[in-house]
Amino acid sequence: LGLAYYLRGNFDKAISAYKKSLTESDNDDLRVATLAWLYRTYIRIGNQAEADALLEDVSPNMRLVENRDYLNILLLFKKELSPERLYELASRRDNSLDPTVGYGLANYYALQGEIQTASETFDKVLAGNSWDSFGYIASEVERVHLPEAPL
Repeated sequence: LGLAYYLRGNFDKAISAYKKSLTESDNDDLRVATLAWLYRTYIRIGNQAEADALLEDVSPNMRLVENRDYLNILLLFKKELSPERLYELASRRDNSLDPTVGYGLANYYALQGEIQTASETFDKVLAGNSWDSFGYIASEVERVHLPEAPL
């Protein structure tokens, strides 16, 4: 639900949905996935302080089964993982990028004002065939709005 609101630009409702999800997240896998989308939502509305507060308890030592990609995105925003390293981790043999990581990385580049690199990163996500993943769908939406609205 939060993602649907996020992609439609209804950020207040997205925040509400993600906060509810956090209260029901009983493991680190659920928490990092929700935090990654909530972080980006706060950034979208210009609330850097709330976004940064979400990163306080994020660490490489979190107990994860499957959501390491979301953790790595959060570590990138926390400046504990370089964009170059994350790009390496996201790269696929078909010259595309993993959509979850690629979307987060493109957001990072856009926030840095590197719109051309963000655009190229979205394109690399869309070059893959993971059309049903959240990162791919979000990349489609974002790519339509670049360069006039980088996030």
